[in-house]
Amino acid sequence: MLRKFLLGFSLLVMLVGGGFALNAAQAHDHDRTRAEQLQAMGKVLPLQKILDMVAAEYPGQVLKVEFEEEDGKDLGLACQNDEACPSQWIYELKILQDNSRVTKLKIDAHTGKILWVGQRNPHHKRGRS
Repeated sequence: MLRKFLLGFSLLVMLVGGGFALNAAQAHDHDRTRAEQLQAMGKVLPLQKILDMVAAEYPGQVLKVEFEEEDGKDLGLACQNDEACPSQWIYELKILQDNSRVTKLKIDAHTGKILWVGQRNPHHKRGRS
């Protein structure tokens, strides 16, 4: 499980150098520790289970994994009277698929439900006419 979780982080470290990599390493350790604590309390699913669930529908190479707490409004949850929506733990995955598309997924860490999917073709040039 840890090996796949570190895959995205290792790629990030190889691509980015210097002080930023050190800060990313510290953030990664904190995220991993927090994910393990929440998993032990039964509040989130293990990353391996999430990866297994996603692999059938979105096969490919996992480039990056993030574990974040997001506000419900940011995830499109309906909230009453503009009150603060409850936060939600999510796994955010970036997957390079066979069709050369990078697919980004946001997944509810508690249920495994896919909350959001975005795709990008790396050959598409942004901002050019």
